[in-house]
Amino acid sequence: MNAKDPKYSVSIYNKILDENTINDIKEYLKKGITVYLFINEKVNKEILPDILKYAIESYFLIVTQININLYNKGLKSIDNDILDYDFFENVCKDKENEFNNQQFKIVHSKVDANILIKAGAGTGKTTTMINRILFLRHMNRFFKLNEVVLITFTNEASIQMRERLIKRIEKYYSLTKDNKYLKWLDEVANMRIRTIHSFARDILEKHGEHLGFYDNFKITTFKYKRYKLIEKYIEEFKNSNDDNIYSEFERIPQYELIRKIIAIIEKLDNFAVDTNSINYNVNFGDESSGFNKMLEFIIKNVTNELEQIKKKIIHGK
Repeated sequence: MNAKDPKYSVSIYNKILDENTINDIKEYLKKGITVYLFINEKVNKEILPDILKYAIESYFLIVTQININLYNKGLKSIDNDILDYDFFENVCKDKENEFNNQQFKIVHSKVDANILIKAGAGTGKTTTMINRILFLRHMNRFFKLNEVVLITFTNEASIQMRERLIKRIEKYYSLTKDNKYLKWLDEVANMRIRTIHSFARDILEKHGEHLGFYDNFKITTFKYKRYKLIEKYIEEFKNSNDDNIYSEFERIPQYELIRKIIAIIEKLDNFAVDTNSINYNVNFGDESSGFNKMLEFIIKNVTNELEQIKKKIIHGK
């Protein structure tokens, strides 16, 4: 057994979940150590101590039933230090178990590793990222959460990311009652979780003088102007459309209609889609009420006029 004390996680193998293993797991959990338990028998969660039940529900105890019978039980890894490579190789080759070795490898990569993850929706990218951040925080006492920058596509994703980090750290505190996790919550409050646009704006406003901008340099979002332009082009569409499509939407309060159009524009902006560019063939759909036609007319005209306004400001005209 390695004498090194774990900081983030351990992996343990045993054929059965005996009392000694349970006691070892409890001691690890009380210190905030995530436990990966590999075991041959099926674990009856109902008869486990409460702390183990909570740990399983909160993913501090990850139980994987394996069909590999090995004699050398005990510790198999401490943090990112693999103690038994043959064991992990056999577990990863076994396609019948539920161990997510890819997530394990990403989370436990070297502290200074640069990692690129390509995966589809619902594959656990956010969970993996949160666990990776907390792995780094556990492993390096000089690493502070308020020094981390996380870039997301949408403002909603930024809010959700912060909330999930907070919930995860709160669970660490519930498990351990260690006051260091309360300090970590303060760090998360000052963590920079931004969309790429918001992050770029922060950099330019705080450090713009190094790029040749004036000290009082400010960036405008044109939100009010965009709102007024949407109003303008709703009116133009209503007055110019021969199919009388707008009559379908007259019962909807205009502020609500504008709010929905803004949400669509911001969604396109988040993915850097220019509806007026020849590089994009944006399909607004074919909807029976004609909303797609109105939407295309308004969005293309609003974005085009906003671009013209921005160009005039840039060139001082």
